[in-house]
Amino acid sequence: MSDDEISVFRHARPEVPPYEPAAKERARARLLDARTERIGRSFRLPRLTPVQGLLAVGTATAVLVAGPALLLKNLGGADRPAPAPGSARALAPGTDDRPRAGQWSYTKTVLASSSKGVGGALFGPPDRRVTNELWRSVDGRYTATMEKGRLKTVSDGSQLGMSPRADLPYLLSLPVDPAALLAQINKTVDQEVDQENGPTRIGAAERAGRAFDIIEIYMRDAALPHKLRQALHTVLQRLPGVRYEAKAADILGRPGVTFYRIAEGYLRDEIMIDPATHQYLGFRAVAIKAHVTRGDDRDLRSKKGQILGWGGLAESGFVDGPGRRP
Repeated sequence: MSDDEISVFRHARPEVPPYEPAAKERARARLLDARTERIGRSFRLPRLTPVQGLLAVGTATAVLVAGPALLLKNLGGADRPAPAPGSARALAPGTDDRPRAGQWSYTKTVLASSSKGVGGALFGPPDRRVTNELWRSVDGRYTATMEKGRLKTVSDGSQLGMSPRADLPYLLSLPVDPAALLAQINKTVDQEVDQENGPTRIGAAERAGRAFDIIEIYMRDAALPHKLRQALHTVLQRLPGVRYEAKAADILGRPGVTFYRIAEGYLRDEIMIDPATHQYLGFRAVAIKAHVTRGDDRDLRSKKGQILGWGGLAESGFVDGPGRRP
């Protein structure tokens, strides 16, 4: 595994608590077992899976977007609150409803990388892609990946002690009533804060920002039943400070809508959703103005319009065993 691949992989675990410096140091010591770390607690980073050694870097592709000026022009249009909950089209029950016992979740993820390097963010244009396939047993016991054309299955202890929990048994236990789901997510946020600082009250904006992150972790981490996807979509619409655009700049060119928030005054943090199916399409993080983020290892200088992270869930579903695809 190259240094560049390790840099991508080390930032690929959102379950690592983002606020605790000691957790960051533990993540550095487990480079191949970490998913996402934030430099300065400010932006989402490319993320893969909880399994060691599963990184498969694709060949270089054409630059995925036009220049920063065009990107910012496209971002500046429909800046408005999210539509009223329930305005998305209802989804009829489909083949991705609740899984049967013995089934596996399948996800195929595509992430942007850069020929200029990565390490907390993309250091240049997103002109490369990282593709990964992951199978997770519904009972939470096993994970499988495809490595050089060979299927590798291992016991999955990656979720133990992580916050937020994103193991499949937990995800499948979440309520599908939006109000109850939001209450559960807010409870998770408060528990994280209490664990770090002791009993502490945080503002609505800070709570909503962490809830936004948790929703994305849930949606991109595994195949989900359509009722849970719909509930998560509705909760996104209800979060304070979350804005909405009726179009998405999906990494794979798929149409959808964008929910976003502005973090620390400079970073546009996006989640893209298909409003018809409530399927998570992906994330993107874009600097809307020049900024310097102070990190433990190095400072990150972001230019206006720079894409710092971009990825999508290319395919997902429940299948009858590892190695199978929907």
